[in-house]
Amino acid sequence: MYDIDSVIGRTSIGNDRHWQDRGSHARHPLSERPEFLDYRERYSAGQASGLAKGRRDFIATILPGLAIANQCTVTDEFLIVDGKRKTYRINFASGHIRMAPNDRYLCIVPSNEAAGPRPAYVPFEGDDILSVILSKAMMLANDDKITDGSILRQIA
Repeated sequence: MYDIDSVIGRTSIGNDRHWQDRGSHARHPLSERPEFLDYRERYSAGQASGLAKGRRDFIATILPGLAIANQCTVTDEFLIVDGKRKTYRINFASGHIRMAPNDRYLCIVPSNEAAGPRPAYVPFEGDDILSVILSKAMMLANDDKITDGSILRQIA
């Protein structure tokens, strides 16, 4: 079941950065159809799959040992992170972030520089979203130290 859930979760257009930003370079024939215009919103808020539940359970297990533990809360579908500037909800299914109080989407794209060999083993081999959730949580817990202009404009 993990393999099937993993394939389905990774092949969703909700994970396609070009679909998400729909910039001038992105052409997707389905992106103009009314039933697909809000797909990313629905995907981002989707219910937890088996894979997402595994991520939630793993994060709930390791969270007490992390430096950001007192700033985080695990719910059924989200890792809630209390930063100094805002409160963030990271979806276990998609890794997408919503900001309180207005539930606005926060776009943080992993750096290409992060690619390469991993220094530590993660329990779900190849589950990049788990790594993304953890790295986003670490960064957002310390949102007063963010220097990236694109992120700062979104959380302002």
